Formats: sequence, C-alpha cells, structure tokens
Amino acid sequence: MSWKRTFIRSTLIGIAVLGTILGIGIWNFNQPPHAYYAVQNLSRHATKEETIRMLGSPGSVQQNGKVLVYTRLLSWGILYVNLDGEGRYLSYSYDK
Repeated sequence: MSWKRTFIRSTLIGIAVLGTILGIGIWNFNQPPHAYYAVQNLSRHATKEETIRMLGSPGSVQQNGKVLVYTRLLSWGILYVNLDGEGRYLSYSYDK
C-alpha cells in the first residue's frame, strides 16, 4: 500500500472517531442530571434524608440547606430541589 492510501485511510478513521466523540459529547451536554428522573417519584413532604437517599448526594447545598442542587458532569442542566423550613421536600425546578 502506498503512503498516500495509508494517509487517507488514517485521516478518514480519525475523522470518524472524532465525530463519534463529538456526537456523544453533544448528546451528554443536553441531558438532565440523573436525579431529574427520580425526583418525579418523590412523595410530597419527604424528609431531607429520604430525598437524598432517593436522588443521591447533591452536588451542592444552597440557602442554608433549603435547596439541594444536582448537576451532571459536562452537562448544562441543573436540578434544584427545594425544601421547606422543616427540611421536607417542597418542589423542584429544572434549569436548562
């Protein structure tokens, strides 16, 4: 095989691999955090501990423990889980 043919074949394989990686990255970027799917099954007024057990550990906690924040690595969306003054599940919002 000539070096030109090898170069072209290698270039095409490289483009295909790079395109696949880029496609997966773009797909992941638009996906919500994993907790987004579970939050819809939370019962009203679940305790903070029950909420964390169901959704997993939050990425951060804001407003003196009243908001649990869930994110996904290399993703845009953020899930905010709001707790009332007693630390019970109140609502959630999803910021795309």
